[in-house]
Amino acid sequence: MKIAYYTHPFLLDCDLPLIREFQQKGHKVIVFISLAPYCLRGSLLDIKKQIQRNDIIPAIEYSEMLEYSNYLNIQDVYFVNRINPSVLTLTYGRLIHKMCQMIKRFNPDVVHVTYPLDTWEMMLFQFRKKMLIVLHDPFPHSGKKKLRNTIARRISIKVIPKIVLLNETQKESFVSFYGISKKHIHINRLGFYNCILNFKPDIKKDSNINILFFGLISPYKGLEYLCKAMVKVHEVFSNVKLTIAGGGKIYFDFSLYRQLDYIEVRNHYIGMKELASLLNRSSFVVCPYKDATQSGVIMTSFAMQCPVIASNVGALKEQIEDGKTGILVPACNVDALSNAIIELIKNPALLQKMKNNIKEINTSGINSWKIIADNYLSVYKQ
Repeated sequence: MKIAYYTHPFLLDCDLPLIREFQQKGHKVIVFISLAPYCLRGSLLDIKKQIQRNDIIPAIEYSEMLEYSNYLNIQDVYFVNRINPSVLTLTYGRLIHKMCQMIKRFNPDVVHVTYPLDTWEMMLFQFRKKMLIVLHDPFPHSGKKKLRNTIARRISIKVIPKIVLLNETQKESFVSFYGISKKHIHINRLGFYNCILNFKPDIKKDSNINILFFGLISPYKGLEYLCKAMVKVHEVFSNVKLTIAGGGKIYFDFSLYRQLDYIEVRNHYIGMKELASLLNRSSFVVCPYKDATQSGVIMTSFAMQCPVIASNVGALKEQIEDGKTGILVPACNVDALSNAIIELIKNPALLQKMKNNIKEINTSGINSWKIIADNYLSVYKQ
């Protein structure tokens, strides 16, 4: 099968494992990654200097992409390299047109897109009969709604015949909200984000029990509840340390916690090597989210066999088996969160059992990219 795949840097941690699986199954995949001056840093990439030409550029021209050349074949991976931040320029229109011409020559069986198409990207609708769109968030996170994005989302949902959601939990409400037929909806899931295994972590250990919160800091992540919970946890275990790792603005009054020696803040972009080291030294990860869909943080943690304590919101219950691969707690509940953290610290045998369960699921269970890729191929053929 021939697959044209259009995506963005912030989704590469879940795209590259899937593309790799397609390649290993013998399918021909041509990949286009949208790149603009404001998105040089993504989940897997930290491009130091953008090539200054508007063009479809082979991925091998960016040295940062070469880190993945031993992970998958990058010969048919391209950047849609836009040096002007505006999506409204004629130059960008010509760039998207060039990409469409490359797709025409490739003559794919399917055009797989991973985000609603905006402005000039709508030229891709010429392939709409072959198109599939993956909506990672059936509904935008709180604080993430913008008019243009809302319009692009509604148009894409209406025009593209195959829509993939990555959880079953939100299917009914999605169908009802957008007024579409269930026959257009297909369900798949995220696999574990094994790209991180491409990086060798530091093996330093210390005498502390390390807990990790990582990812872009945003109000919906509920970090303020974790900080409050850590004060309670520290009253029971003085050797527990929380690391908060990620860019973004700390949106609540952090002055109460800034001087605490058991809360470390790394408020900057976290590259893959640094993240691999943080996960390697951590006993488990905490996701105290106020709302969510599914979480790439969970799948990255699972790749390093790291259990997760998370709020029972969105479809996180589809990713975490409560008591088996982590613990689910009510959202915005400091007592429940602190009690769950204390429970895992008190019970190292349970923690180890969770790690073993995660390993088993990663290799042969529902998080296997082989199964996920087969599900996509089945939808492609319908």
